[in-house]
Amino acid sequence: MRSTIVKCLLALTLGLVMLYVFDRLNVSALSYPVCLSIVIMGISLRQNPTLVVAISVLYVVLVTVSSVYFLYHSNPYHVPFQIRLFGLVQREGVFMVVCAMAIYMSLYRISSEQMIADLERTFSKIPVPVVISDGTGLITYVNASLTASFIHLPKDIIGKRYTDFFMPGIAEGKAMRFYIELFGDETDQPKEIDLIPFGETESVFSRIICHGDGYKRSLITVLQPQDSMLRPVIKGVSSF
Repeated sequence: MRSTIVKCLLALTLGLVMLYVFDRLNVSALSYPVCLSIVIMGISLRQNPTLVVAISVLYVVLVTVSSVYFLYHSNPYHVPFQIRLFGLVQREGVFMVVCAMAIYMSLYRISSEQMIADLERTFSKIPVPVVISDGTGLITYVNASLTASFIHLPKDIIGKRYTDFFMPGIAEGKAMRFYIELFGDETDQPKEIDLIPFGETESVFSRIICHGDGYKRSLITVLQPQDSMLRPVIKGVSSF
């Protein structure tokens, strides 16, 4: 709570400085709202929705004060009052839209982070190793079960190339072509192949499936070390 109050006070101080210093130097139709819009959008990318709403309310009040000043002090060329009134509405309206977008972005970010955290907790409870990689061939996620089955820690694998970890004994070009073939399969049907993780001497039975579209597409690999000697393996990697 104290941190939220301090951040609100800092944002208010920044807004007042802009209002009584910069806005007085350039009383234009959009200068002050644009400056505060940049600030509020930046805040929405890092802070919680409650703080974004609080700062948005404070900034709407400051923009209203600025708009009233604009209405009565921006007529060096004797612009009709109706046009200046439209400028006031323009300042208020544009800024309120930006505040609404900032609040939505903050809520969406929190929701996405919560969903990702829930998925990671779910994957972490799966009793078999699960590895997720992206279109560039980099490993983006490893659950904790990998440590129980292999000598590697998740933090040592995330960010490494999939082919370097699962296909170390295959020529780089062949391994990457095989990975691209798996990743580009549009049927999204699960495949059963034989993998030999880095540092291991025996093959591991694995199920692989692709999920998603475009840049969000991922390759999910489920390893089953205990079942690798009990189940038939479709020739895949070993065929190279």
